[in-house]
Amino acid sequence: MAAVAAAAALIGALYGIGAAHPPAREVPQGDEVGAERSETPDEYARRCRQSLEAAGAEPAFALVTFDAPVGPAEAAEATAPVARASAVVAGSIVVTPEPTAGHTRADVFARAAGDAPVRSVVVYADGGALREVAAEAHVATVEVLPPDAVWGAFAIRV
Repeated sequence: MAAVAAAAALIGALYGIGAAHPPAREVPQGDEVGAERSETPDEYARRCRQSLEAAGAEPAFALVTFDAPVGPAEAAEATAPVARASAVVAGSIVVTPEPTAGHTRADVFARAAGDAPVRSVVVYADGGALREVAAEAHVATVEVLPPDAVWGAFAIRV
């Protein structure tokens, strides 16, 4: 009888701990940026224009792709209108911090890219800043994710 009471107490305690500490909410996943395998360059550019036109005042992640690979300085210059650059796509995808005192975004991009030229940059900004980036030299497309997309929970097709 004592064993049954102890087991019931243990089960009750574990239930109480679980109720007091529910699991974290799942982060929605499934968003993707970059051209789909079946898309032609023109189809992808059209889809990018539509996403850019729909971008509003709420900040969102976007993939800025250059018409040809560029150096870190050109990539930094093209993304100057945005406050945050989150990743560089060069030889691979490299998450980038914001520059610290005495350094520039070009310095950060150069460290991230190494010897490889920069093909794309993932940025975070509102629609106005993203449209400014789209007008920059060397920028081919800007594909904007929905504003509820969360860093680390979307795929980058390269």
